[in-house]
Amino acid sequence: MPQPTQAKSSNQEGRILLAMQAIKQGTCRSVQAAAVLYDVPRTTLRDRIHGMTSRRDSTPNSRKLTPYEESALVRYILDLDSRGFLPRLQDVQEMADLLLSERGE
Repeated sequence: MPQPTQAKSSNQEGRILLAMQAIKQGTCRSVQAAAVLYDVPRTTLRDRIHGMTSRRDSTPNSRKLTPYEESALVRYILDLDSRGFLPRLQDVQEMADLLLSERGE
């Protein structure tokens, strides 16, 4: 039975971190050797050593709201729900648009 994608990804992420640690400690002399030993892509390991973050840890370019604005939107939805109102998609969209317009975007 194949592993779920998320489990596979975190497993590979752990192996990348171990390979980076082995290179820093001098256990492995090269990126290629560490990549083979820990069964990770050489180019991914090289990129991580040079400071590139994983896709999971980076913020997508298409994200429009800041984390603070997102939490405000969630509070708005929960407030509507606690008062017995159904948070309709149109209402949530209008609130998101209001947050963006206040910021000037």
